Order: sequence, then structure tokens, then C-alpha cells
Amino acid sequence: MSAKTKRGSRPVLHATTILALLAGSAYLTVELRKEEQAKAPAVQAVTDTPLVKSGAAQQTGRQTWERLKNPDRSVLRDESGQVLATFTDGSRTAALTGPSRTFTEPANTTSRVVTETGCG
Repeated sequence: MSAKTKRGSRPVLHATTILALLAGSAYLTVELRKEEQAKAPAVQAVTDTPLVKSGAAQQTGRQTWERLKNPDRSVLRDESGQVLATFTDGSRTAALTGPSRTFTEPANTTSRVVTETGCG
């Protein structure tokens, strides 16, 4: 084989190698995205429709607690299913309905939080 023939086949070999690497990368990227989407939890939202009828919520009497994700939070509903409060994990605030309330946590802070009347 002459030197010219070896040089002529190298670009073809390089192009074939690059195409094989690109195809492999594309395939692995698609498969990885499929796997990630399968692992992702479904998005949940707080709505005015209660889960009381479906039995998915924990019954504790007149009020019902629900545990939701994305973000992780607890929702308190009244017997008709209306949202009374939403407590988001790690948050420093809460959404409440009804009369004004005062919250304290003397074990950890001297702060007092007083809610305003509103939200319903």
C-alpha cells in the first residue's frame, strides 16, 4: 500500500468515528431524558376541589389535612373542602384564612407573628 492510499483513508476513518460518537451521544441523551422524566413526580396543586371524597386525605373530624409535593407542603381544609391554611416545608410564612391569630415559638425565637384578618 502506498503512502498516498493511507492518507486518503484517514479522513474517511475520522469522519466515521466522529459520526459514530455523535450517534452514540444522541442515543444516550434521549435514553437519559426518558429515564429522568419517568422518575419525576407528578406536579400537584392546591385547588378548591377537596380530596375528601376520594379518600386520599387523612380524616381527622371536621378538618382535613393533605400532604402535597412540589413544593412539599401541608394543606388544611374545612369539612366543605375549602382551603383554610397552607404550610410549605421550610417556609417562614403560611397562608391562612379566618380571624387574626398570634403565633409564637419560644423554644427557638422571641419573635411573634400576628396574622391579619382576611383571605376569606
